[in-house]
Amino acid sequence: MAETIAYLGPQGTFTEEAAFAWSRDKREKCYLPLASSGEVITSILRGRADKGILPLENSREGSVGQTLDILIDEEVTIAGEIILSIQHYLFILPGADFKKIKEIHSHPQALAQCRPFLVAHFPGAKEIPHLSTGAAAASVVAGKNNRAAVLASKRSGDIYGLVPLRAVLPEEACNQTRFIVLGRETPPPSGDDKTSFLFSVGKGPGLLYRVLAVFAASGIDLTKIESRPAKRVLGEYIFFLDCRGHLQDAVISSAQEEVRKKVPFLKVLGS
Repeated sequence: MAETIAYLGPQGTFTEEAAFAWSRDKREKCYLPLASSGEVITSILRGRADKGILPLENSREGSVGQTLDILIDEEVTIAGEIILSIQHYLFILPGADFKKIKEIHSHPQALAQCRPFLVAHFPGAKEIPHLSTGAAAASVVAGKNNRAAVLASKRSGDIYGLVPLRAVLPEEACNQTRFIVLGRETPPPSGDDKTSFLFSVGKGPGLLYRVLAVFAASGIDLTKIESRPAKRVLGEYIFFLDCRGHLQDAVISSAQEEVRKKVPFLKVLGS
């Protein structure tokens, strides 16, 4: 039976490219493009999809807050990751004059990643955010908007028949996005694993240090730590932490149990 992989659509998004990269060497699969990150999660929880792909963080603009919030709120498991080099292209409709462009359409992350270019070449142009780069391309084409340009992938331009003006960022610029693969089960250890946690520490001096000290004392390499507002009280945060190793590794399992004794909230996101 084919594995169904849901992703932030429509066709032509970078998340679609990540889905292709994830499943390239795997068994038969089918792809399910969806309009929002929330729909991707719902498709997994309701069994419409076996896996879901969402962007988590970018090397230029940092984390995708919506994805972090989903990980806090929903009972899904991180089952893998894909890191893609991102190259944005600027497109217009056939017959449009780039000198008359007044709007730039794209996903908020893409607009932020390319803002220095946009400020230099399109000062005063209005930025129009969309749920994805592919949705931005589809919207401009559907609206026949000759005064709009789109930041999107090369594949997106090909799909929607747009005219490329240029690649926005030089190839030597570091612009990578980490996508996470979400599912309902944690895969077995591979020997090159990463485990993700969410936790809160309450209020008081040294509480975060006490948690981090557990990992340090165990010789566990932390690859990411970030705070996100808990959205209950101003100044209260949820911490997102990545470390090297698998939850089935004795040292990771032991550290998890030790941390659980020290915090009011701990959620294992997966390995």
